[in-house]
Amino acid sequence: MPKKKSQEDLIDRILSRTLGEGTLRTAAGMTAWSILALTVGGIVFIGIPNLESKRSRDQSNREITMDVANAPDWFTSAPELVEEMEARITEIAGSDPFDRTGLMKAHRILAEGGWFDRLDRLERDGDGNLIVFGTLATPSAVIRWKDEDHLVDDKGRLLDWRFEMGTASPSLPLITGTSTPPPTHADGSLDHGGLWANSEDLDAGLRLAGLVKTRAWASEIMGIDVGEYMTNQDLWLHCNSGPRILWGHAPGTRSATEITSEEKLRLIDSVHANYGPFRQLDSIVIDVRHDIATARRVAVGEEMLSE
Repeated sequence: MPKKKSQEDLIDRILSRTLGEGTLRTAAGMTAWSILALTVGGIVFIGIPNLESKRSRDQSNREITMDVANAPDWFTSAPELVEEMEARITEIAGSDPFDRTGLMKAHRILAEGGWFDRLDRLERDGDGNLIVFGTLATPSAVIRWKDEDHLVDDKGRLLDWRFEMGTASPSLPLITGTSTPPPTHADGSLDHGGLWANSEDLDAGLRLAGLVKTRAWASEIMGIDVGEYMTNQDLWLHCNSGPRILWGHAPGTRSATEITSEEKLRLIDSVHANYGPFRQLDSIVIDVRHDIATARRVAVGEEMLSE
């Protein structure tokens, strides 16, 4: 079987038949090879980028999504938060799979929002959708400041989420009455991820919130008032309707006449079990600071005792 001629041999044979040997043939050969090189170069440096650009434009016209890998239950059960975060991050990142700048900006916004204890990375999958890898912070309570309710995590750090006053989930304890403003940057903007609970009243309120949310009657508590804490060390529990409960000192501390926090919780358990939901009580105050819970009624001024 005859040996197959190479492409170079084929070009040489064509030039030899048409131009013969000599300078003209050599010059023509160099020209032919130059044209071939320019053609290949044009495909590599113009054609392929144009194809990539077309693909990029096609991708940028479609909607993308954002998922948090291994997201905790509280996050997946908060659709309004998921939708807000997804809309913000996907808008910043864009849908162009080759836009690294947008991806870096979105990563920075996520990091500055305070939502992650640890933010490992933000990447795109094969379809251009965003996937966030990291450990989410755990929302713990909302703190009321100037007619807005601000979300904080279990360490008292400010998260990038605000509610209209009174619209937060009942599962999040509300802390009112603080004189401590939220953390801010030098330019006055809110410092999301910054520690808000760096004052005695908020620290006390968050500790009490951590105890209350474990009780069967927690959903009946509207908020924790820390307004008197800096003057007389007293914390108050406000019910959705019915009485206010005078708790006293912060969990872990007590005056000489106060019972322990666990004993106070048991007193409230007893009142709730014996007298029904708090909304059925027309009391002004239930005092659980001492061995017996006392309640002053509005109508007749009588006291209700519960051991």
